Amino acid sequence: MRRRLRALALVALPALMLAASPLLAEAPSYPLYTPKRGIKGSDDRLMLEAADYPFSAIGRVNNSQGSHCTGALIGPATVLTAAHCVYNTRTRDWMPAEALKFVAGYQRGEWLTFSPATRVTVAPDYRPPDPAGPPRGVDNSAHDWAVLTLAEPIGQQVGWLGVLALKATTNFAQPPVMVQVGYSADRRHVQTAHVGCPVDGFIKEGLLIHQCDATRGDSGSPILVWNGQGPQVAAIHVSTLRWHDDSGGGVRGGAVPGSRFFAAARKAGATERGDQAGGRAPEATIRQWLTELGYAPGPMGDSESLAREVSRFAGRHPGATTTPSATLLGPLARALAKARDDD
Repeated sequence: MRRRLRALALVALPALMLAASPLLAEAPSYPLYTPKRGIKGSDDRLMLEAADYPFSAIGRVNNSQGSHCTGALIGPATVLTAAHCVYNTRTRDWMPAEALKFVAGYQRGEWLTFSPATRVTVAPDYRPPDPAGPPRGVDNSAHDWAVLTLAEPIGQQVGWLGVLALKATTNFAQPPVMVQVGYSADRRHVQTAHVGCPVDGFIKEGLLIHQCDATRGDSGSPILVWNGQGPQVAAIHVSTLRWHDDSGGGVRGGAVPGSRFFAAARKAGATERGDQAGGRAPEATIRQWLTELGYAPGPMGDSESLAREVSRFAGRHPGATTTPSATLLGPLARALAKARDDD
């Protein structure tokens, strides 16, 4: 079933004209629910080098209640996350900015930098959850975003991501490869990515339906694309949904597309093009992904073998740069996604 759906999604993606697939035709009737794990079939998550840009711009949004979500720097002092992550269901009120802290590049108890929030901007049409009432519908999930303004411009140290105003009519030079990055509850101390996660399409309420392996803790996690301007946030994961059909149904993820938060994010300091700023070039990640693809870049510090394997890769993938950089991760992600499809 999953392989068939993945093929369907890739056929639909050349211009991202994501009309609802038959599986999602009755999406408004699908109840939201929270399973223990939001893994769709096999677990395709890879552990990342959180100190490498662009992943250094992604971190945990920790709150004073002891829980966390995922967020991403989209400007020097601007973080994007999910609205439900800044709502306290116990007090039934929004968390104050001082109760929130963004920790960039967190990995195994260490981090690159952090800053408390000074302001929280929530989507005006989002309705917070009511523990005593029925679950909110998918139309509400399509507004589940929030922007945090930080006390310190820590993006100047670790870099920040660009923002793409993704919508159903967005045109890409070639089918985009989606890369979801977050801090899953079952792996809360490491940053993981699902490279090349399939996307089913938009539903009429505006939610983007995907098959990225995302669980609790991944709420607010960015879904990245490389679209000629380096890594950009195309959407953020916010919910897990159940769909139904004659085969019995299954699990999908819901994401807020960039077109929903683009204007507010830009007003808060976000940029369309990301900036590596003081972030570290992603050599460790490039080595890891080349190894996944069957290349042999050698150990860290062996720049000669890395340059050789990057050149070999670029020679087989037109358009790939031979410079180890965040730009190179786009073609590498595309190759990883294709390799997994061919398995």
